Amino acid sequence: MATGGFIYLTRSAQGVWTVLDPADALPSLTFTAGTSTSTATIDAYTFASPYSQWRAPLAGEDVSALTAMLRSAWSGLLADVAAEGRHAAPMLVRWAVRMVDGNYLWMSDPVRVGDETLANTDRLSLSVTTSGNNFTGTAADVLPCVHYALVINVVSGIAPAWRPLVAAIDVLATDEASLFTASRSLDYRCLTRTVGPRDYLLEVRLTPSSAAAVSNRLAASPWRLIATAPASATSGADFTAPVEAVMDSGASSVRTVEAVQLYGDPLHAVAVLANGAVLDLEQEQPAAMSVGWRSHPVAVSPLMGERVQRVVWHLSGEDLQLTLRVTGQRGIMASEWPVSVMAVDGDISQPLAAAPMRIAARTLCFAAEGTAPTGTMFMKTLIYCR
Repeated sequence: MATGGFIYLTRSAQGVWTVLDPADALPSLTFTAGTSTSTATIDAYTFASPYSQWRAPLAGEDVSALTAMLRSAWSGLLADVAAEGRHAAPMLVRWAVRMVDGNYLWMSDPVRVGDETLANTDRLSLSVTTSGNNFTGTAADVLPCVHYALVINVVSGIAPAWRPLVAAIDVLATDEASLFTASRSLDYRCLTRTVGPRDYLLEVRLTPSSAAAVSNRLAASPWRLIATAPASATSGADFTAPVEAVMDSGASSVRTVEAVQLYGDPLHAVAVLANGAVLDLEQEQPAAMSVGWRSHPVAVSPLMGERVQRVVWHLSGEDLQLTLRVTGQRGIMASEWPVSVMAVDGDISQPLAAAPMRIAARTLCFAAEGTAPTGTMFMKTLIYCR
């Protein structure tokens, strides 16, 4: 496989060298969330002063007391869930093929798991107690917390010819999203149920994060290694939590290994600036104020598979005004056709994925033009083929 200048070969007993098919190195995994529910008791509460009418707003003293009760209950539940190695909010997971040299050959797209836990932001309905014509407090109730353990399923493994070159299959995950706002203020409603016997309810919850905030938190979260398995893995049972032995004054301790490389070993182009200078994307050299470069043709077929599926740019900078272009060729000297055009306007720190594509190109060329401040970082460009 041509990746970062390497081609992977296997040698038969007869001394015949064969190029390995990259598709055979890519396992297929799925993730499921084994959910269960824990509960915490919300004690009965007596209002600081009775209310003659049941309607919002509640007195500030009551809001503060109810907020503290919910915060305490959630803190205890989340601590218990974490102690069991489970999760009470969504996160993103992906898997990667780590080669014997420590670099990643391939990494899957992120998969979001744990959306069942969004139910943790539902309101809790507390029955309101009365005395005479006054509303005096709320009855005790139970606060549920949905949580899950990540279950790894191996649909297909790595072909035997690739296994000597593969150190492990790694599973990486983001931090869990925060389901509640940083203030964790009280969101409440005073309700009167008139169908059947008249009931008075106080619906309460900590103010939830918006759906967009949850998604943004996951997109910005760093990735960490949570499980690893040998190249011969055929089931989820082969995955174990990654640990690293650390010697300190003769004593051995164990700590979790953090993933430090997320986009390793892609095909990357050496850009040639308009003035003839070379800009090696992999070395992360800063761009000039005026950007106008074009890469050499990058071979993507047949070794990388039948069709290009996606191109992901990696650059980081502020106040960028760039147009990123990808063109395809069926031969190095053949005419080109446009594959994708992306406009970058503003601050960028996350990977930029071009629109999904299905093209049978032999080579791709990359180009950028526009302006970018000194210090803008052009990093590795990923080419996914399938």
